[in-house]
Amino acid sequence: MAAAESLFFLDTAAILEAVNLEAARCRTAPEVVAEVRPGGATGRRLEQMLAAGLLVVAATPEGRMKVQAAAKKAGSLARLSEADVSILALSVDLAGSGELLSDDYTVLDVAKRLGIAARPVTKEGIGKTKDWAARCRGCGRRYGAGAAGTVCRVCGAEVRLVPRRG
Repeated sequence: MAAAESLFFLDTAAILEAVNLEAARCRTAPEVVAEVRPGGATGRRLEQMLAAGLLVVAATPEGRMKVQAAAKKAGSLARLSEADVSILALSVDLAGSGELLSDDYTVLDVAKRLGIAARPVTKEGIGKTKDWAARCRGCGRRYGAGAAGTVCRVCGAEVRLVPRRG
């Protein structure tokens, strides 16, 4: 596929914020579309993009598994929504045919780890990837990344994901 024909894979922020994109060259996932509230300016923007040729394509289970494995290895799986996993998986499925547009740092991080061409829409991009670990906000006890969002068994405070130290 020629460079002029390359695709853009859009997450929610890209649908709402990216300008000057030819909608017929854009793809998104059903889970991303579901994140956009109907009505209002955001709903109208999505409707305009769909009417102009934005295609909604479901990612394969294989693509989803690759994304989940990479995010789990980085400890950032809990930071990704279903829409994030889906648009990353779609980018994996169609690798080499386009570029992922997202302002989500975790999405950009996982994309970089997977070798997916990606760039931010309105924010500054990432310089390097980050690994994440779960830690108690109260006592500082460390847990596995899957414990994020739970309660510390020692002090009862919330367990959150924090960047791992070098």
